[in-house]
Amino acid sequence: MTEIIVEDVVFCEGFRNEVGGKHTLFGVTAPEINISQLPAMILCAVWISGRPTAIGAFNLEFRARNEAGQDLIQGTLGGETNGLGLIAIPIGPFPLSIEKQGNVVFEWCFDNVNWKTIGTLKINQVPI
Repeated sequence: MTEIIVEDVVFCEGFRNEVGGKHTLFGVTAPEINISQLPAMILCAVWISGRPTAIGAFNLEFRARNEAGQDLIQGTLGGETNGLGLIAIPIGPFPLSIEKQGNVVFEWCFDNVNWKTIGTLKINQVPI
């Protein structure tokens, strides 16, 4: 079973696929966002770089959960690795409904085995 070991996670509003397998990320944020009014709907994408543990096809499930453990978004993604070097996996963009400040935890698992946290986005409510 192919898994991918996370090396880096970037939160952004979106990305564009470029020639040669490159990506242009836009709306890049620190793993912390300040929002003036809650509840709010934000657009989020996650760009992940990692190293596959094996060559071949992979199927992953992805989700974002609030601090109460409720899924805010979830989906599946498939792909294939043809080498063991560093790869990029862009996911999204997708809308996130944010009800209150706190952490949004992003997780993934491969072939329905062992959900792992890949990153946390902290939501702060700040006055205008």
